Amino acid sequence: MKKHILFLKRIFIIGTFALYFVSCSDFMDKNPLDQISSEAFWTNEAEVKLALTGVYSRLQANPFGHDDAKSDVMAGDSDANQGQSWVLLAQGQIVPTSGSLITEYWNNCYSGISSCNFFLANVDKAPLPEATLNKYKAEVQFLRALFYFKLADVYGGVPLYTAPVTIEESKIAKSTKAEVIAQVISDLDFAIANLPDVAYSDGHAVKGSAQALKARVLLYDSQ
Repeated sequence: MKKHILFLKRIFIIGTFALYFVSCSDFMDKNPLDQISSEAFWTNEAEVKLALTGVYSRLQANPFGHDDAKSDVMAGDSDANQGQSWVLLAQGQIVPTSGSLITEYWNNCYSGISSCNFFLANVDKAPLPEATLNKYKAEVQFLRALFYFKLADVYGGVPLYTAPVTIEESKIAKSTKAEVIAQVISDLDFAIANLPDVAYSDGHAVKGSAQALKARVLLYDSQ
């Protein structure tokens, strides 16, 4: 009888430990609490909108926003006091290695492009109707077109990425300005076809936004 009870106790102890380790494993196998996990994201429209907001946030940096008006000093259409960096650039006193506007334009535009490419590579994971997905894609492709247009306007030909890349994969030769502009037009054509044809009101790109940018691109880069 004692042996039987001892055997049952051992079974109970082993079972308890097994249950503990399984529970502990489940408890430890959680998504990070201080950041969003890409594996557990893109499950609903709210998350898609959150990611879209992140892409739009790239417009808070140079060369976008009200600060871009200072570029008018380059053509003599703005007072020289509008921005010391612009004055130095207009006078030819800023070189590519000096930082300031040169690196700001480059780094901020490519940060925006990286966000766009990440969004476009993942948004199809969300269980949304095709028309809804295309509307969100159109907003992001409008933004990518804007980023590349800025780069082409300032630098001419630049490296062209339309998908997320690793640091090693990023080491590619620059495309020609014509190739960059062709990508800009392609993105804008998709945006024009899929953005809502409504008045601009809430900060989101609409069909008119893409049409206006395309007109500007064609005006600046007409052959």
